[in-house]
Amino acid sequence: MLLPLLVGLTGLAVDVGNIYVAHSKLQAAVDAGALAGSLQLPYDPKVSNGKVVAAATQVFNENYKSFAAPTGTLDVDAGTEVRSVCVQASTTVDAMFIGALEAIGASPALSTTITADACAGFNNLEVVLVIDNTGSMKGTPIAKVNEASINLVDLILPDGAAPSTKVGLVPFRGKVHLASGVDGLADGCRNANGTLNTGLPKKYWVNAGGSSGEDDGSDDPRDPNDGSSGSGQTKTGRVMAAGSGGDASKSGRVGGDPSSGGTDDSSDDGDPRDPNGGSGDDGTTGEARLPSGVSSDTCSSIPRIQALTTNKTQIINAIKTQNCLGNASGTVISEGVKWGAQVLSQAYPYTEGGDKEEYRKVMIVLTDGDTEDGTCGGSYAISYTPNDYWTNAYYGMEVETCHCNNGGCLNQALLDAATAAKAQGIEIFAIRYGSSDTTDISLMKAIASSKAGTTDHYYNAPTAYDIPDIFAQIGRQLGWRLLN
Repeated sequence: MLLPLLVGLTGLAVDVGNIYVAHSKLQAAVDAGALAGSLQLPYDPKVSNGKVVAAATQVFNENYKSFAAPTGTLDVDAGTEVRSVCVQASTTVDAMFIGALEAIGASPALSTTITADACAGFNNLEVVLVIDNTGSMKGTPIAKVNEASINLVDLILPDGAAPSTKVGLVPFRGKVHLASGVDGLADGCRNANGTLNTGLPKKYWVNAGGSSGEDDGSDDPRDPNDGSSGSGQTKTGRVMAAGSGGDASKSGRVGGDPSSGGTDDSSDDGDPRDPNGGSGDDGTTGEARLPSGVSSDTCSSIPRIQALTTNKTQIINAIKTQNCLGNASGTVISEGVKWGAQVLSQAYPYTEGGDKEEYRKVMIVLTDGDTEDGTCGGSYAISYTPNDYWTNAYYGMEVETCHCNNGGCLNQALLDAATAAKAQGIEIFAIRYGSSDTTDISLMKAIASSKAGTTDHYYNAPTAYDIPDIFAQIGRQLGWRLLN
């Protein structure tokens, strides 16, 4: 009598173990199917055109080979969470040894039904779009960026839902633009140290009674005096300290002695490089003014930073303000990345971010150009100084040594900003639009949060028309998240 009981109990233990293993395999297959289905949500957001169902079913079947209808069921449906898919499966597991209990009068079940379910999609996301707004992006490029950005917002912030996802925007040029009161300062752009950028610092302004402004004889369309012999500043003599009478007659650039007595050196009263010459005057100065060719405002053309929000209309309206028109200040990508990280944080002045343990924090950086301040040659170089580049986030705080050269200060600032962002738990996707040299591609790959040995967070967009699909691909990665 004891032998059948021992055999039955042994069989029960074996069958329970088999059921546990089968359930574990079923749950793993359901998880895989839900994740695979979520990757198709950018192309089938309402789980209505078959792409999500097909992907989830295929991957589930690949991961649970023993599953077969009619002994089991598989359901793939839209989830109750925002932009999600849920997969539920059940199947029957036959008992192999448990029947031995019948020998002692028991009536055990000869099979057991097991069930598993999982949902995946967009949940607890904080995404900030860091977008190059320089003039080279105007027209079709920025239009396609705006289109792609709005599509992504529509994916993760659908209408009629209460999402646990937030989206922000950081447009950048040579600096970024903050609204009044955000950081206790006035509406305007910010320098790299967080101070208010007021354009070209006063120390670089010229005086009303300065040089004669005669044409230097060159044929430079960027020289405001070319083609005329009237008033203005030559491209060789544009920088002096406001209100000083410094002798800059040898170079006319920053580096002259701003503390000297300021009398005319009499070397050549018609020398446009002598701020005290030009008319035989005694070196007295008039009212300080901007040099010719430097814009009085290179900030208002940059859209303001939009803090993280769940308000779909608000973020879309912010995206639509991007047109890349107006006066420029160069390209300082590090400022976009630095402020993008600030928007995602919980720290002052942007406190809308959630706890990094609860939210997946994502930064999408798109640029079509190198870091640029006009000193690195090429089509955006300017030979005269000062110029509009001198209103960027570094010149704005009178730092004249941070330039765009390979391995230079602006490139290092970008790497440092990305490193700091990653240390805060921020995941960076980097997109290069247009053509770039090896150094700049390497920089963008370096700031991306790609897994070791891959470039899964770096994207190359050869044309503007590639940008929407790249945003959709990033959307697929954002959906790779189990919700339960």
